[in-house]
Amino acid sequence: SENLGNRWFDKFQVVSDPSGTLGINFEHSYADGLAWNRWLSEVWYHMQGISAPEGYSPLPTLPEVAELPGSSGPRLLDFNVPELLHVNMRKAKAAAQQLIGSNHTKMLKFAGFGKEQIKRWGMSPDGFVQLTLQLAHYRMYQKLGATYESCSTRAFFHGRTECIRSAH
Repeated sequence: SENLGNRWFDKFQVVSDPSGTLGINFEHSYADGLAWNRWLSEVWYHMQGISAPEGYSPLPTLPEVAELPGSSGPRLLDFNVPELLHVNMRKAKAAAQQLIGSNHTKMLKFAGFGKEQIKRWGMSPDGFVQLTLQLAHYRMYQKLGATYESCSTRAFFHGRTECIRSAH
């Protein structure tokens, strides 16, 4: 992307391309992915004009920011940024653009089997995909890569989402 300044990792951001394909971008330490997935599902049902499944609440109608008592809406914040910081930001942007330029992503539509077959094999579909990524990395680099996997603890007191990291 030419514009590296339009992604905000401290917020939830819906990203779309000209074809209408939607994606999401967020850093989940402040909010679980399950909650965002639920929100996206509710928005999707609302956009389709169909009723959400049982248990989903209708989306509320919220007032515009300028309509809130005591609010005049958004305002521009001026920052006094030292030149040295501008220099470092330009260097960071150039480094990020170089990394992005070296990334080559291809999509494969695999029709050999799906999640139901993986479940019949007694495996988690997510775990299966994670293992295939581990195998591909090992075949390319002859070593195991670091692994991050989320683990829901929501069923427990004060539970949220924790992470499981590989130890090797």
